[in-house]
Order: sequence, then C-alpha cells, then structure tokens
Amino acid sequence: MNREQHFSAGDPESTLVCGASANTQLVSFPMASSDSELKARAIIVMLATGKQGSAVVRALAKANAAALAASQPMPWFILAQTRNPPSGTPQPNTIFALPGVHGLKGDPTRPHALFEEENLPTDTPLPVYGVFSAQQSADNVKGVEGEVVEGKALADAARMYGIQHFVHSSVQFGSAKDRKSIVPHFESKRQIEEYIERTHPILPTTILRPVTFMDQLVIPELAHAQDPSKPTSSIASRLTRLIFANQLKPSTHQQFIAVSDIGVVAALTFAHPDMYLNPKREEDGSYLGADGRFKEVDLAGDQLSPLELETVWREVFTGNTQGFDEELRYRSFLLPLAAKLVGNGMKEVRLMFQWFNDSGFTTDIPALRAAYPGLKDFRTFLQQEVLLQASDPENS
Repeated sequence: MNREQHFSAGDPESTLVCGASANTQLVSFPMASSDSELKARAIIVMLATGKQGSAVVRALAKANAAALAASQPMPWFILAQTRNPPSGTPQPNTIFALPGVHGLKGDPTRPHALFEEENLPTDTPLPVYGVFSAQQSADNVKGVEGEVVEGKALADAARMYGIQHFVHSSVQFGSAKDRKSIVPHFESKRQIEEYIERTHPILPTTILRPVTFMDQLVIPELAHAQDPSKPTSSIASRLTRLIFANQLKPSTHQQFIAVSDIGVVAALTFAHPDMYLNPKREEDGSYLGADGRFKEVDLAGDQLSPLELETVWREVFTGNTQGFDEELRYRSFLLPLAAKLVGNGMKEVRLMFQWFNDSGFTTDIPALRAAYPGLKDFRTFLQQEVLLQASDPENS
C-alpha cells in the first residue's frame, strides 16, 4: 500500500469507526452552509442486494438515521439497484426499509437506463451525484467477460451523465499490481480499471481494493439462532471453508476483509470526496495522480494462516468441539467435491489458490489500521456479525 494514497493516522476524519453509535458523523455528509445546499445527494448503488452493495446501502442509511436522530435532513438519497425491487411497503429488516433507500429497477447490462429521469423515483434529487460500482464476476452468467463489459458500460454511463464521484470496487492485486495476474477474475478487474483511466480520466474516481471476504467463510444470516455456539451455514460457505483449510499452505497468511467495512469506507469516500479524489489537473481536467492512477484504498482487516483461522474459529465458538474444517469432514461427499472443484472442475479456483500461496495480497494492514482503527479482524467479525446477529437479528 502506498501510504501517500491514504490518510495520516492523525486525521480524525479518516478514522473508520465500525460498529460505532448511530450518532457518529464519520459516515455523514458534511452539513451545508445554505438552504440551497441541504438537499440529499443521490447515490446509485449497484447490485444493492449483493454482499458489497448491501453493505454500502447500510452504511449510507446509517448516516441518514443519524441525521434524523439529530433532527437534520438526510444526507443521502440511496438508489438501490436491483432487477426486481419490492413494490409497495418494503418488508422490515430488508435494506429497502432503511431510511432514505429507494429501489431502482435496472439491469447491469444496460446501465444507461439507470440514469434516465423517467426510470428514477419522482423525488430523486437531480443530477445523480455518485455511483458505487461493483459487478458480478465469477458468478456472472456471461463469465468474467460479462463483468468487463458491464464495468466498462457503467463507467461510460457515469461519464455521460456527469457523475461527480464514481467509487469502483476492484481487488488488491498484491505484488502483481503492474503486471498480469494468473487469476481470471482479477484480470477482469484490471481491464475495467485500465479502461476507466484510459477512456474517462476526467471521471472523478476512487478505486477500492478489497481482499478476500470474511463473509465467504460464514454466512451470518444462517447462523444457528437457538444456539449461536453451533453455527450453521449454507453448503456453499461450508465448502468454501473446507477449500481454504485444505488448499492454503500452512505458511500462507491469507488477508481478509469484512464486507461491512467495505461499505463503511465507501460511505466515507462519498462523504469526503476531497480526501478520496486526486486533485483535478488544470491542464487536462483529469483526476489521475502523478502515477497515472486514480486514488486507491487497499482494504484488509486481518491476515491469518490456516491454523490461525481454525484457532480463532474454535475460540469464538465456545463449546463447539469441531474446528474450522472438522465440522465438514463427516460429510464425505464434500471432500471429493472440493477436490474436484479445485483440481479439475474449476480451473479458476485452483489458479486463485496458487496465487494466494505463491504471491498473495500485500495490504499493509498495520498502516491501514492506523488510519482506520475500527477495521474488524476475523475474531471481531465472528463475534459481531455471526454470534451477535444470531442471538439478536434486530442488530443486523
């Protein structure tokens, strides 16, 4: 991580307060000085019901809730993009019931339509101010090629409609930042970034660079509500844990980030564009820094070996005698399935773990934590987003 691309630890505005009280102003839009500036800013959040999108929606909505509690106007008009938003009154405990959230029906393959006034809620404050950009990758129905097409098209639309802040979620490339990676769904993200920098250098852009999601290892919504010491999760996340436990070398220290922290940083980015955008160049109007890149933020909260992953898992789930992967071993059908996926069935998974073991993510976590002391480590993630939510779903 280039420390010059981040903020000094002494800057209180840059502090990430994950799990802070609703009164924190760190994820709020600075209050305007005149009535004409008090209207909320509209943010389109792509894939709003997905992991990253929903985290961004929740973080922005938390700022709205804080403003309402202080009898102030909500700072954000959140346009949560999904193919099928709810009609009528949204169900409680969904993102659409959060303050300031409005469903935006649209298809990521046709992003220009998202910005057209006739497709926006009638009370949308125009022009739309910002976009949180994320694309389906390996799970894209058209593969990583579809991810690239959608990412480029969204940037084109954002530039056409004069978006003032484009926050794009990419990946931390490790030591391969300036050269091709063997992992296809990393290279697709590189292609999108290079396209934006080459084609739209005057689009005000911030690049977020997360590492592996902690959420992939446990799906909190499926934690055992009656007995949080016995976590349950989908077959997909169980299989993911098994693959991590068996494919990472004992010496590999894998970096992880809680998706909720990505959401908080994205909200901070929108709230403080002066900190998260390179200064606009007068000669060409671009937002590219001296290195020819947009401002970047690496995101990682913990770094653990397979043994450390299992140790934390055991310690958090007191009374659970099964370890990180031991709970899966009795499911004999999962072991050959995992081997098939990594060995023959999914070449991309095999290449990804080869990259993890041979190269890997290189986020400077201590330096990042100095700027964002609230970043969750794996233990805190399990305690706050698995145990706590299982025992008290209203806390989610």
